Amino acid sequence: ASRLAAATALGAVLSLIAGFSVDGLTTLIGEASYAYAMIFMGAAMFGLYGARLLTHVPEPQMPKPEAGSNFFRSLMAPIKDHNFRRLLFFSSAWSFTVIMSGAFFTVYILNRIGIPMSGIIMLAVLSQITNIYFFKVWGAIADRYSNKSVLAVSVPLFIFILLLYPFTTLPERHSLTIPLLIVIHIVGGISTAGFNLCAANIALRLAPHGKATAYLGTNAFFAGLAATIAPIVGGLIGSFFAIKEISIKIFYSADTALPGGAVAIPALNLRGIDFVFFIAALTGLYAWHRLSLIDEAGTVSEAEIRDQVFASVRNTLQRTSGLNMGMRRMTAFPYEMLRRTGKSTRATLYRATHSGRSPTQESSLQSDAKDEPPLP
Repeated sequence: ASRLAAATALGAVLSLIAGFSVDGLTTLIGEASYAYAMIFMGAAMFGLYGARLLTHVPEPQMPKPEAGSNFFRSLMAPIKDHNFRRLLFFSSAWSFTVIMSGAFFTVYILNRIGIPMSGIIMLAVLSQITNIYFFKVWGAIADRYSNKSVLAVSVPLFIFILLLYPFTTLPERHSLTIPLLIVIHIVGGISTAGFNLCAANIALRLAPHGKATAYLGTNAFFAGLAATIAPIVGGLIGSFFAIKEISIKIFYSADTALPGGAVAIPALNLRGIDFVFFIAALTGLYAWHRLSLIDEAGTVSEAEIRDQVFASVRNTLQRTSGLNMGMRRMTAFPYEMLRRTGKSTRATLYRATHSGRSPTQESSLQSDAKDEPPLP
């Protein structure tokens, strides 16, 4: 989590610099393609330097292969593992969902909503900032409970933003489009931090000791195969539904005798790429179902994980707020006192009802009993 948070923070800064450098380089050079080529060249040089650094990273010695084992048997072993096969179904379905929908996010915002590239970069940076914070949150929860517990919360969050995208245009851009995009990128940052951190970790944890390479390779193979097919399928779906539309509107009329005065309020509009997001949400629901079948030690309920996330965010907001502990106590509402008072009142009414006395008499008897000295 710490490594991913540091890499994402650096990537957010460099993405912002590179994104705003395109215009300046284009003005200086006179050709946009040359500006992009310079940025790609710089990224390639840093990538080669990273590969050089990787050669100096120490790695534990791999265990010797078992006698009689070969490459094909090593790859078939994870498929024969019943629990790991469930993970392969989840990884494939989830990779298909993320890649098929993710390939069209930028296209949708550029062409359908009409936001310039600088706005897209700012939204991406917002998502990355959310990533940076929630890598630590999800990492702590995964260490305490399990990777599946984190995925069980982060997966439905991503499905939620897929269903939210069509509401940014009804059927065109509206006053809530920008707020919805901000919510989508914040929730998307929370979600992607969870499955980017735990998708590989759960495969590593389910792999038997000494066989992690074959198990991780098989998991990556099926996920990569689904990721290869996903954009092609998404493109075919987008092309098929390019000129098709489903629209649902709510009509309100103050006087049914005057139909011309009815007001039409758009409730849902699916057109073009919207169908890609909707179908991706369906495949995401299937992946969520496959995730529920995986057995991993330490898995807890989704409600408990949500409570942990909310508690972490609440503690962070309290630490960064201007209220000190004394002010927070002064402004805190006494819920616990009300809860105890409510329980006491209900108990008094119950005893009074079953004893035939009124609630006032019951309360007086309780007060007298409290004032009397204890018996020796």
